[in-house]
Amino acid sequence: MDQPSQVYFLPETRDKNVGSQEIRTIYSFILDRAKELFPKMQIIVVDHADLDEPRFQNAVIERWWDGTKLVPADWEALW
Repeated sequence: MDQPSQVYFLPETRDKNVGSQEIRTIYSFILDRAKELFPKMQIIVVDHADLDEPRFQNAVIERWWDGTKLVPADWEALW
């Protein structure tokens, strides 16, 4: 999934506290489905969301803002 929280951060909503409960609802649904379907399904989400909740934080594997990239820089040589 690519940025499921993006819908709550449209240009016209900048600088407003919008969507936090909706984002929690989206991720609660995703985490519930992952638990329900484990180990038969893997869910990969790429997003800017970083909810300060243990359940969410425990599910995060990589954080792009820490310098980790989805596609490593040395793969560029393969293009």
